[in-house]
Amino acid sequence: MHLLLYCAQSKLVWRDIMEGVIDIDGLLSDCNSIRDLLKAWPHFPGVGLGAKIWKTLPYAVMWTIWNHRNRLIFYGKALDLNRISNDIKATVWYWAGRHPHNSD
Repeated sequence: MHLLLYCAQSKLVWRDIMEGVIDIDGLLSDCNSIRDLLKAWPHFPGVGLGAKIWKTLPYAVMWTIWNHRNRLIFYGKALDLNRISNDIKATVWYWAGRHPHNSD
């Protein structure tokens, strides 16, 4: 939980992704667990691609933070906040079904 929600570096990632969208610091400070975060995640007032992206966003942020932490620990890769943000965006896009092999 610390790694995904409270770590100073993770908070930088959350802030970068959510800047100007929601008060992520307030949301994170009100959560005592990942479950709390997912329950408190604001509802997207719409349908379609935007809603799908919004629903997957917290999962993509946590998944990408976890993967980059593993790259750092197990492979000695440097922490690159820009790459993390780009990987989150790519993950959300892929999970939303907008990857190049999608026939939609």
